[in-house]
Amino acid sequence: QENLDSNNATNTNNKRQLAETSITHKYKQAQITGGLRHSKEQLNNKSVSNTTVLAGGRYKTKSGRVTYRADIEQNFDSNSIEERSPDRQTFGVDLKIRNGMSIFAEHELTDNNTVKTQSSRIGVSQSLWTGAKGKSTYTRERTDQRQRDYATLGLSQRIQVSKYLSADISIDHAKTIKGTQSRFNQDEAIPQGALRDDYTAFAIGMGSHIKDWSWTGRFEIREGHLTDKVNLRLGLIHRPKNDRE
Repeated sequence: QENLDSNNATNTNNKRQLAETSITHKYKQAQITGGLRHSKEQLNNKSVSNTTVLAGGRYKTKSGRVTYRADIEQNFDSNSIEERSPDRQTFGVDLKIRNGMSIFAEHELTDNNTVKTQSSRIGVSQSLWTGAKGKSTYTRERTDQRQRDYATLGLSQRIQVSKYLSADISIDHAKTIKGTQSRFNQDEAIPQGALRDDYTAFAIGMGSHIKDWSWTGRFEIREGHLTDKVNLRLGLIHRPKNDRE
């Protein structure tokens, strides 16, 4: 799987381009993934590059109702200490309650050599009607300086255009419930990955699947309390016949 991602902050002129490649292998109920991500960013008139190693695993019980997962992102090459992409470890479990409904819980640790965070998150997703899904999460995020509780709510609609082509539209909203988005020292540089934003996002996507190959495209406009963003993401997936579910 390969992804290309472009992210522009419209009110700060910050820009980010990202390329990612990964390979996934499935064996019975287990799945392992390894990959590499490289990003180039223009932040506050400063050029920043980061290279990150990706690794992850999934295990689904025989009943198919419970999935255990773990993901690791390890930054090993950065030309900036302040804007270094954070190392990240995420551990979670997904549980299917009934057809169309599932819940999940996860714990995430991040460290970019400047700020460490711990985030505990729970969520629920529910199929609503044909092609439609609703999702809601609640997260408690803690650093040495602050604690923030925030919630997200999303709705997506998938449309099958033809046998090989599909489209989807979505709207997502994130809101701080408790705590603050501000830092104690407003003159201090904001390390990458250390600050969350309240936002409303609108997105449209397209995807196609032909034999062993799939491609995806997604365009998103995000209106945030702190930063507005425009995101474009392209993906290409090759799935060998012996690795299909």
